[in-house]
Amino acid sequence: MHMCCSFREAVFASATAGGTEFPSAQGEGPGPQDQKEDCDMLEGRPGRLTPSEQEWLADVEREWAATTPGTWYAHASDDELFSTARYVSTQPPRRGQELVHDNRRALFAGSEDQADPEQVVAITLLQNPPLAEVDQCDPNTLFMAHVH
Repeated sequence: MHMCCSFREAVFASATAGGTEFPSAQGEGPGPQDQKEDCDMLEGRPGRLTPSEQEWLADVEREWAATTPGTWYAHASDDELFSTARYVSTQPPRRGQELVHDNRRALFAGSEDQADPEQVVAITLLQNPPLAEVDQCDPNTLFMAHVH
């Protein structure tokens, strides 16, 4: 039986098997929970990972290490014109659930409701000016928050 030697191989196995769920580095969130299941995805592959696959995973790990530390959360708020806005932040949502509108204008610079700029990781929907595709902002926001 082929056994995985690392979290990296488990993630790669899931990604290359066409899975949409990934194991979490912190052991939280969606993803295959059984390491044997992860490792079984590598069965039939020559060796473990090819050198190019190992290099790609090492690059991903370096990129991960350079990201903003901590847990990331998806937020729904408004901008200065009360247009819907979405962003990812290290601050937990006020209402306890991600992407539940907070009835604030967190992306209105200078307002008392403004999100802490030190904690905002990414803005995924800003309608004024229009900078993101509205139809994809919710899944994109959730993916960014959950993959971290």
